Amino acid sequence: MGKIVLILLLSGMLLLASCVKEEVPFLYTLRVEVTDEAGVAIEGADVTLKCLKDGRSDFPAVYNGTEKYYEFTDLTATGAYQIWVQKKGGVYRDNQSQVTLDENKVMNVRVRLEEF
Repeated sequence: MGKIVLILLLSGMLLLASCVKEEVPFLYTLRVEVTDEAGVAIEGADVTLKCLKDGRSDFPAVYNGTEKYYEFTDLTATGAYQIWVQKKGGVYRDNQSQVTLDENKVMNVRVRLEEF
């Protein structure tokens, strides 16, 4: 009788464990459009992102050439981020902006670089 109770308890625990799902973090996307003062998209800019909450800054930016924006995907933390944009070898000043990710799944930001 004791073995049957033990087997039932173990099978019940396994069933319960299989029903509990691991919480997956919500993923955010940040799209950064880089333009000049006239609003024309700038290609070849260096766009970097830093999470102000934990200091992490190893987010890869992928350039979408069709829609002319730099995209950061799979961001898991909400809160404030610092965006740095520069165009090496160009006539543009570096620019920085701050954005706060909240409940929006995809956030679009425009950063304008000024000419020297």
